[in-house]
Amino acid sequence: MPLHLSTPLLESTAFSRAAGRAVWLKLESVQPSGSFKMRGIGHACETRARAGARRFMSSSGGNAGLAVAHCGRLLGLPVTVVVPASTGERAKALIAAQGAQVLVHGASWSEADAHLRTLLGPEDAYVHPFDDPLLWTGHATMIDEIAASGVRPDALVLSVGGGGLMCGVIEGLRRNGWGGVPVVAATQRPSFDIIPTSLRDLFGYRAAFRCTTVNSSNIVLGHGWAEQGFSATDIPPTMPGAAYLIAEGGTPRKVKMAY
Repeated sequence: MPLHLSTPLLESTAFSRAAGRAVWLKLESVQPSGSFKMRGIGHACETRARAGARRFMSSSGGNAGLAVAHCGRLLGLPVTVVVPASTGERAKALIAAQGAQVLVHGASWSEADAHLRTLLGPEDAYVHPFDDPLLWTGHATMIDEIAASGVRPDALVLSVGGGGLMCGVIEGLRRNGWGGVPVVAATQRPSFDIIPTSLRDLFGYRAAFRCTTVNSSNIVLGHGWAEQGFSATDIPPTMPGAAYLIAEGGTPRKVKMAY
């Protein structure tokens, strides 16, 4: 039996009124661990437990670590989560409350993850917080549920951190015959960790709003565009909604995306 819950799909009156069309919300906050991570991580943990894993190991300062801790408790297996020093006390307490061992190492997630990998034993299962096809297959179940409800979206809007949710959504759209439904993905702070090139290139259209560094602009539009005169650092703070928009195979163009 899946470890995640089927979650409500509700129309938001406030958002629908503001948008002038029906806006539906998939309430993943009601998952046992509080986020959609329970879907993919639950699927990955169940799969690896059946394969003989005796302990789950993960690196996260937030929702992924909490989901692994929940899954380990439900499956009766110990869990170790390595978190960076920037992780808040509440997040660490929530993970520990599920019975997981919490270790603190490094200043960033990448440093915590590198340390975790040195601790892996032969019977341990490494549970990546986002970059694993098993997670994507699990996350795709939310699209299965939307399809089963009879609601066919004109577009899907989601946030992007490591890209696991987006990859799962795209997988779910494809397996439900909705490959043509646009996916609008937004991230607050571009970086190599957040938008790897392989993930960025999945988007047919990319928009870079004002960026504070050339590197951030290049991560969104593609490396080399800033050096050719197309940098979102040139967009002044007094132009909200202005962005550089690029289509696959095209050249960036400055546009007004919102008013």
